[in-house]
Parts: sequence; structure tokens; C-alpha cells
Amino acid sequence: MKLILRRFYAVPFIIVAFLTLAVKNPDNNCYGLADLMLDIIWYGLIVLTGVFAIVGCFRQHKTGNLKIEPITLLVITIAILAIVYNFTLRGHSHGEIWIFAESKKSKSSTSSYGILLRKNNNFTITSHYLDFGCSFSGQYQKHVDTIKLNQEIVDKGDERFTATYLLKDNYLIPLIDTTNKFHFKITEIN
Repeated sequence: MKLILRRFYAVPFIIVAFLTLAVKNPDNNCYGLADLMLDIIWYGLIVLTGVFAIVGCFRQHKTGNLKIEPITLLVITIAILAIVYNFTLRGHSHGEIWIFAESKKSKSSTSSYGILLRKNNNFTITSHYLDFGCSFSGQYQKHVDTIKLNQEIVDKGDERFTATYLLKDNYLIPLIDTTNKFHFKITEIN
């Protein structure tokens, strides 16, 4: 097999790896049956194209031994590092927990809502329903007893979340539209 053709074996894996950076944002997660099926397809595609890339990385030498193509191996390694970076280091969902608060004011016993504040000024808002859920992460600012969440991230979540909360006693109380927004009871504080 010619060298150029073997290098083309790695191209689908490289495309899938860098699409992972664009599509799989660790700050925006939804989960449910449909997302599980999409994840199975996505990770299957990564494995399938990865196998083709590894096959393209080896070449048969005249003596019958397999030799590694260094350029293709380097490109595959960079693509693997990009996937690892995306799932381990990227995003705002890392850090030591400062406050976890839950809303007990949901209209249904099959749903729950929460805010997780981390000591490194990152937060995650979560909405859990009967058969699916979503979580969105970003950064917040704390001014004395007021917590200001990133408005763009809050807008992605349930409409009953707000961007500004008052930290009072063991509650996170919305400062804007207090009747239609969630009040959160702090269940964990570190």
C-alpha cells in the first residue's frame, strides 16, 4: 500500500477528533435515551475511525516486519490528545464544591433543579426530569451576599432560573421576579 494512501486512513479519525472539540462541549450536557443513542453512535465512530487510523499508521517493510509511519503516528497522537483534553480539562465543570442548593418548589415530584457553586467561581445549573436532564456550566461572580451567574448560560437552562441570587441564611433567593423563579435551599456548604 502506498504511503499517501496509508496517510489518508488517518483523515477520518482526525476529522472526528476535531469535531469532538466543536460538538461535545463539556459545559452543556443533556442526558436521556436519545442522547445515549447519539453518544453510542459518536463513540462508535471514534473507535471505528481510530482503528482505520492505526492500521494506516503501520506499513509492511520488505523484510516482512511492520514499521510505524512517524508522521501519521504524530497526527493520530495529536488527535487523541485533543479528545482527552476535551473530556478532562476543558470547561467550567471542574473545581472544589462550595455550595450545592436544590429547589423543592417544583410543580412535579418527577423533576428537580439545582445550582452547584464551586470555589473557583464556576457553577453548574441542573434540571432533572422524569426521563432526561440537562446541565449547563459557566462562571459566576460573588459580591458580598449576591451571586451573579453568567446570563448566557442561565438562558440555556430552565426559564425559572435567574442570573442574580441573594445568599441569605441557607437559601439562594432570586433578586429579580421572585414569584416565577426558583428559590434554592442550600443542602451542602463547604
